[in-house]
Amino acid sequence: MRVVLLTSWHAAGTAGSGVAASVRGCRDALHAAGADVRVVCPERDRAGYIRNSIARIAFNHHLRPLDLAGADVVAGFDFDGFALPRGGPPLVQINGGVLADVVRFERGPVRWTLVQLAQLEGRAARRAAAVVTPSRYAADTVARLYGVPAGRIEVVPFGIDLADWDLRLQAEAPVESDEPAILCVARLYPRKGIDLLLAAFAHVIREVPAARLEIVGAGLLDRWLAGAIAAHPGRDRIAWHGDQSPAALPKFYHRAAVFCLPSRHETFGFAALEAMAAARPVVALGVTAVPELVSHGETGFLARREDPEELGALLVRLLRDPAEARALGSAGRVRAAGYSWQTTAQSLQALFRRIV
Repeated sequence: MRVVLLTSWHAAGTAGSGVAASVRGCRDALHAAGADVRVVCPERDRAGYIRNSIARIAFNHHLRPLDLAGADVVAGFDFDGFALPRGGPPLVQINGGVLADVVRFERGPVRWTLVQLAQLEGRAARRAAAVVTPSRYAADTVARLYGVPAGRIEVVPFGIDLADWDLRLQAEAPVESDEPAILCVARLYPRKGIDLLLAAFAHVIREVPAARLEIVGAGLLDRWLAGAIAAHPGRDRIAWHGDQSPAALPKFYHRAAVFCLPSRHETFGFAALEAMAAARPVVALGVTAVPELVSHGETGFLARREDPEELGALLVRLLRDPAEARALGSAGRVRAAGYSWQTTAQSLQALFRRIV
């Protein structure tokens, strides 16, 4: 079967980190399963959220028939594929974001831009032969906000290549430190809850003064985060590493004691899955799709509300009890093994065959 994966994010970049990771994972797994897979994407991402969004829309309008030549099916990520002409290969939307749901967390020009993108995403979802989402939460939201019949939506969780992940983890020397690290990996959007994490860390350092916070990622909140760290009472205990390549990420998980991303909105949670694959306990908010991936009291802890004191107390508990942290991390590792790209590819191929 000949499959075109269509994305207006640069597939090798870090700007659209979740989408780029899902494109790469689907590409490699489908290829390993015997499919003829080709990725159609821009050569690079543009600087700036709004500028890049305009470029992504233009990318869709400028697609040529030659770009999709020979495809049996086109899998468009998020809103990509909205401008494809009728009569071509069937479109499957792989929706890992649900932009009409995300828009409630933004303000100003970014919110206005997201409203436009959500309209295009809804158009692509309604015209697609099928919509794939990585979680039940995302599936229910697509049906509710985009008016897609539930029978055309299929839940296919994303995965992780554990063999490759382990090789990269093992390349790092074991880290022993009297300064336990809390790790957060995220694109810096308001919905990711970095403000809540910083407030919780102020509680943590009162109880565990040796604790450190490491933040990996960049995005819309770069300027805000720089100022927030400078004004934080634990600023000397916080390291912000900015964007990092996928190949560089394992070393950060390797030296962390706990992973924490108190995101207000997730349709899957790649970073939490990576943390579990590294046998690290996860502390997060128990909202949206997060409880589908992280089991409270089994692979980590889920705060019931956006309360820095509650979140901080959960982090302190794990920093003070390394044995419990290891037990939760070990259970998370077992759970992560159930999320393989091979399984994702098998589900996608079965769907593609039904549609074709």
